[in-house]
Amino acid sequence: MVPPMLSLQFPNSGFIKNLRLLAVNLSDTISIPVRGTMSLTILNGFFMASVATASSFVGAAIPLSVAVLFPRLIYLPLVAANMTLMGVGLTLGLWVQGARWKWALGLMGIGDILALLGYKVGLS
Repeated sequence: MVPPMLSLQFPNSGFIKNLRLLAVNLSDTISIPVRGTMSLTILNGFFMASVATASSFVGAAIPLSVAVLFPRLIYLPLVAANMTLMGVGLTLGLWVQGARWKWALGLMGIGDILALLGYKVGLS
């Protein structure tokens, strides 16, 4: 005996044309009290993911660009990486309402440990 096919039924009939409409229908289906809350959450998630992607790229590009532009100054990329990590740590500490300098120093310390490990392994 073959089990019957399962189908998703949304409160509004018709074809779901875009992600926003789908999210609004899902928020209605699971009884979120404010209409459109889930759609804003999904769109906000996409926005935050794009911000994180761009930040990651820029954060990696800064020390690499410094290393390419100034090849003889071997410690300058490490300083640039530390300044970038300090900025990320201060911003992250501000966003989570935590100890900003602990975040900054923690990220800088981890970055230095990873740089030292890469140097010892022979990646540089």
